[in-house]
Amino acid sequence: MAYMDSASNSGVLRNGFERRAATDAILKIFRGGEASGAVLVGEYGVGKTFVARQIIEALTPDTLVISLRCSSITTTMPYSALSSVPV
Repeated sequence: MAYMDSASNSGVLRNGFERRAATDAILKIFRGGEASGAVLVGEYGVGKTFVARQIIEALTPDTLVISLRCSSITTTMPYSALSSVPV
């Protein structure tokens, strides 16, 4: 699992250049077979959606993409992020 945290000391997602670097780093991990999934964590507006969209666009058309969304409103509800997954 590739994990990017914008709150880390590296400040991975502060600007467009760093967003591209984060995208490239995750794609390299995927293509190298080191991970088959990614978790993007960070405050509102740091670029998580941008990075996710760039990764999805770079993947092959037959790649299964499952997108989960979390909210501060649903943090006390177990498995609430899975409610958006189609069955």
